[in-house]
Amino acid sequence: MEERLAIATSGSLQKSRWQKLDIKADFYTMKGLLESILSSIGFEGKRVMIKENTLDHERFHPYQSACLYLGKQLVGIFGTIHPQLSKRYDVSEDVVVAELNLEVVLQNKASKIKYTPMSKYPGVNQDLAFVVEQTVKVGDIIACIEKNGKLEKENLIQSVEVFDIYQGEHVEKGYKSIALSVIFRSATHTLSEKEINTLREAILNALKLEVKAQLRA
Repeated sequence: MEERLAIATSGSLQKSRWQKLDIKADFYTMKGLLESILSSIGFEGKRVMIKENTLDHERFHPYQSACLYLGKQLVGIFGTIHPQLSKRYDVSEDVVVAELNLEVVLQNKASKIKYTPMSKYPGVNQDLAFVVEQTVKVGDIIACIEKNGKLEKENLIQSVEVFDIYQGEHVEKGYKSIALSVIFRSATHTLSEKEINTLREAILNALKLEVKAQLRA
């Protein structure tokens, strides 16, 4: 008998009128939640991999779901439920679920958890919107940004979050627009405008080269 964990989310995970904040439950918030849970118990970095869902297109949306692995072992599948499933059970199409096999987690040895002190220097937020071919994976864009976010050997990327994916009017057929929020932060000093511009240009050039991304006006 396997120990399994099921998670379901829908609607707003966090909402504040005063702060004009409304974080919706979607594929990316579920991905972040699962990575955060695994990181808190000693599984992170290259040990945790997100791959295309090729295993279950009956319960999960084929373009809004993924498989979660620890090394080569499948932990589970997460993502938006399939539209036909939501219709069959009369539930909202924005329901995002995850089903995890805890036996895989329990059988693997966790790494020693290391805590990094929070930086006392302010972060700088940059919103970037790109147009890419429809086949380009968001994970490849995020990986490219994180890989090219270094200055003087210090990784200055604190976080990369997707807040919009759009296809339709004003975007050429076969392409999609992806908007991301990137936060830069140094552990040693307040970042200057020159440093931010240098980082931004390095990231834009890398994205153009690696995934043919075009900055959206």
